[in-house]
Amino acid sequence: MTEKAIHLDPHFTLGEKIDKGALAGAKFQLDGNAEIKSKGADIATATQEASDANTHVESLKSQLAAAEVIKAAKEATLDTVYNGGVDKANEVYPGKVDILKGLSLTMAKDHKPRPLCEKGTGGSMVQSGHSGKGNFHCNKLENAKDFRLMETTDPATLDETKYYAANPVSFDNSRGGEVTPKTLGTITWWRFYGHNAAGDGIWSDPFGGFPIY
Repeated sequence: MTEKAIHLDPHFTLGEKIDKGALAGAKFQLDGNAEIKSKGADIATATQEASDANTHVESLKSQLAAAEVIKAAKEATLDTVYNGGVDKANEVYPGKVDILKGLSLTMAKDHKPRPLCEKGTGGSMVQSGHSGKGNFHCNKLENAKDFRLMETTDPATLDETKYYAANPVSFDNSRGGEVTPKTLGTITWWRFYGHNAAGDGIWSDPFGGFPIY
């Protein structure tokens, strides 16, 4: 059976396709056959355009991730400030429903405060199929509105003060997602906790302990 060159593997990442395209495009253009040489120029052009588009998308992803971190912080501030206003209104006008409604506040009967989230479990981080990304997963938390993911490169993995917000920091309670570590190629540990109207829950045990590339 005659051996033949094969097409690009559809399971390759775009980065792998770009690497293959750059190498093949350059080699084709050195070939003595005019048609092969022409194909090499086409491959080189398509490779560069794909690379430029990929760079643009990755830049937008980074901007979006940074915006998500800011959004989560602003949301937390709004929660704190609004709820502080509600507490003050209830203190100044206890039981005065008409006045409280007149302040555009939603009314409800007294109820047992929502409990803090239980300790996060099942945390895992693996290398993503996308370069420079990790995939975060964990178990759902019964009382959590969402998760807050933290990371550190400090070996003192039980010291919560050594951690900083991951990128992105906030995830839906029903799933994890893709993360961009602050420093690629460096051993990194992760922890997460649930968050709801009552505040932050108990931090998970550390996980990870390897670099993301």
